[in-house]
Amino acid sequence: MGMFATLTPTEAKMIEEQAVKAYEAGVNFVPDGNLRPNGSDTPDIIFRVRSVFPFQLFPDKIIIDENKITIVRKEIFFKRIIPIMHRDILSIKVNRGILFAAMEFEVRRFHPNPRPISYLRPAEAAQAQKYIMGLVEARMAKVDLTKVPIHKEREQLEEAGMGQDDSETLF
Repeated sequence: MGMFATLTPTEAKMIEEQAVKAYEAGVNFVPDGNLRPNGSDTPDIIFRVRSVFPFQLFPDKIIIDENKITIVRKEIFFKRIIPIMHRDILSIKVNRGILFAAMEFEVRRFHPNPRPISYLRPAEAAQAQKYIMGLVEARMAKVDLTKVPIHKEREQLEEAGMGQDDSETLF
């Protein structure tokens, strides 16, 4: 099956049922019928954040997976990809406004640090910060997250990355 194959309603329902069963079993579902157990060589994407389009013509992305954070910066004629390993993250700052947030990374071995990613939705930026800080803390505690199903991993990372409760609100 191609990546953008047209499906009949029956085929879509069958794939949906397979995906639900895979989710309940704690494995990642690949639509061509292959099930990839957690702990395989391919890291799971935990969360994605994207800047808001009309305010940034070429939206930047932050992709958080089990091994690294990838910052994708788009310009007119090129794309810059910046991978940051969890062990190299010193701190993350989220600057929140009423409509938007910006995320700054302080990274070991980067000079200067990557530019802040601006025009993020505040709730998504806060969620990304929780996941990243949870991953950093898990790495420091030498916790193996590859054996945990992805939905449970997200819950645990969110709890581990929780900072102050006041960080969720603007005032």
